[in-house]
Amino acid sequence: PGLLTAAVLETLMAGGKGYCMWAGAYMDTRQWAELSVVNGVIAKYEGTFLDGKETDLFRAFPPEGKGDYFHPYSKEVFVSTRETKGEALVLITDYRAERTPFWVERSTASTGPIILTDAFTGQVVAKLAANQWDFRLHLKDLPVMLLVWKKGAGTGR
Repeated sequence: PGLLTAAVLETLMAGGKGYCMWAGAYMDTRQWAELSVVNGVIAKYEGTFLDGKETDLFRAFPPEGKGDYFHPYSKEVFVSTRETKGEALVLITDYRAERTPFWVERSTASTGPIILTDAFTGQVVAKLAANQWDFRLHLKDLPVMLLVWKKGAGTGR
């Protein structure tokens, strides 16, 4: 996922019910392929994008650790969450020129175990035990990661 993916997902996570793309003369096949992949992910989680409620389940802290978290209106690192009864989507974007690891912390409103998987690959990114509040994340070469939490009996809240 690249910057195009980040822009599309941020639109939907902010409550947009869709997006419009003006291709212009400079859109290449790599960008069309990126849009194709992100549209597949959007289709898979369409119900949560459209019907999910925006929550503050997660937030990010700078690499130094807990002290001062990235302000919700930071222009560098964003964390947004949309939840339904069955699942949650957590979008994390990092626009810093040099991406370094940072901490992602969940709200104390959710105390049970959580498994977060990458929406694009299905790989597990973080397993939080009951009453474990944070995990470290490094987006490295990617500006964006969309995580999925499938809620179930005995997990989360």
